[in-house]
Amino acid sequence: MINHHCFDDFFLSFVTLSIGRTDNITKKMSSKYFFCLIYLLNFIMSDTNKRPTGRMMIYSGRPDPQWTMTNDDWNELNKLIETLSGKVEYQGIFDEPSMLGYRGFVSDWKDEQIYYIAREKQAVKVKTNLFIVYNDPLKSVEIWFLNNAKKNGNLDLQIPEN
Repeated sequence: MINHHCFDDFFLSFVTLSIGRTDNITKKMSSKYFFCLIYLLNFIMSDTNKRPTGRMMIYSGRPDPQWTMTNDDWNELNKLIETLSGKVEYQGIFDEPSMLGYRGFVSDWKDEQIYYIAREKQAVKVKTNLFIVYNDPLKSVEIWFLNNAKKNGNLDLQIPEN
């Protein structure tokens, strides 16, 4: 949560210095509330303000198409994956596929990732050193990513032919 008193005091200090008041009280106030500015910037840049992202993984030498998703989209994607069959858990580090061309999709939020691996028709949920693989023979996660890219990123992505 933001410390509103810190922000109010910092703003007062900034305004006081802006109008030219430079007595010792004002100088102490400005140095004290410099730390409030750091606190506020840290809050703004923290994970609590970040939103999930989606990205189509294409090894092509160009940046991958990406977009910002909503928190509700992230929850919807997780629910979709939980309906898939063939759940298998692994301990260790998950590596993105390293083939040329279209590889699938990935979504990141906080310390979790969700991958759709096109060649294997699998969805993979990754959190720290645990990853869970789900079979997706109907490509429902891939279709979800394509629709979400269109909805949130205004991207009309096409799956390249293999």
